[in-house]
Amino acid sequence: MIVPARLESLEQIGAFIESTLPAMPDRQRRELILAIHELCANIVEHAYAGAMGHITLTISRQRGHLTFLIRDSAPNAYTPPDHSTAYNPCDVRERGWGMLIVQRVIAEVCYRRLPNGNEWRLHTHLNDHAEYRGAVRGKQRLSPEMLSAQITDP
Repeated sequence: MIVPARLESLEQIGAFIESTLPAMPDRQRRELILAIHELCANIVEHAYAGAMGHITLTISRQRGHLTFLIRDSAPNAYTPPDHSTAYNPCDVRERGWGMLIVQRVIAEVCYRRLPNGNEWRLHTHLNDHAEYRGAVRGKQRLSPEMLSAQITDP
């Protein structure tokens, strides 16, 4: 699926995931839609930052796992948040929850900067979503602290 890199276009992503994964339990599907939507909203807002472009989303299923491949041709790379100060759980803020949601919902998050854009690979287990959160399946899992470094293929 290819959508314009505009916030109003991101609603199409939820419909695409719904149609691609109809047999998935509702809660898991809603959590995945939220996580993917949050990541794509970050791409629109920060990677494109007003520039025109598109976001490509591909979903693949393999041996009980789902992989979401999200690519863009944005001029800006992912910039990790500043972790120099501890997160305050009493801070009731409206913005800045996107990557935390992605980390809580997706078992494995891999990012790399491409010559002409960005690529995100999100892996999760198809059946028992909660059991596999945080699992390491032969690839590096990015914790919030580790998101400060880009992951590239060898």
